[in-house]
Amino acid sequence: MGWGVTSNAPGAHTVQVMNRVDLHVADAKMCRRVDETFDSNNGPFICTGTQPGNKDECNGDSGSPAIITMVNGRPRTIQETAPGRLSRQQDLGPVADMRLIGLTSYGDNADHDPHPPCGDPSGFGFSTHIAYYTDFILQATGLTKDRLQEPIKFDRLAEAPKPSGGARAVDPMAGLHLWLIIALVASWLLRR
Repeated sequence: MGWGVTSNAPGAHTVQVMNRVDLHVADAKMCRRVDETFDSNNGPFICTGTQPGNKDECNGDSGSPAIITMVNGRPRTIQETAPGRLSRQQDLGPVADMRLIGLTSYGDNADHDPHPPCGDPSGFGFSTHIAYYTDFILQATGLTKDRLQEPIKFDRLAEAPKPSGGARAVDPMAGLHLWLIIALVASWLLRR
């Protein structure tokens, strides 16, 4: 999710409506080709790969939430059914259990371009891994671990028409709950 640019065109601007893109956690070996300091998706960062159709995080998305949607206690999965075509394996239904797992941080590609193009098939996105910093967040916020990990039930995800590029626009006020507050606090704390 984020308000980043949706195009590599010169002069592209950030968007007014929060967009969403489904990403997958990438293989650590592949991520190390781009960032040799990356060790594991269980460390300080989670690495995601570009999806078919060149869908990715982009400039202006930094600090945006990386969330996982749970269905019946398991992560919702998205499968590639044909090159460039994704299908949802499970329907969300009216209520989704969404959990903050990261904050979008940066992207890079194998060429280490100063400004890597968004949606680069050889590129990866790196999000700050919230669980890695749990102790720090608990100490800084005074929250209990149970409260921090309490799932938020969203009873509406109002969708706007699809913008170009295939990302889905999401009503930015839909589900503005604890996870967003924690994301903002964590982002502020990590930048100190």
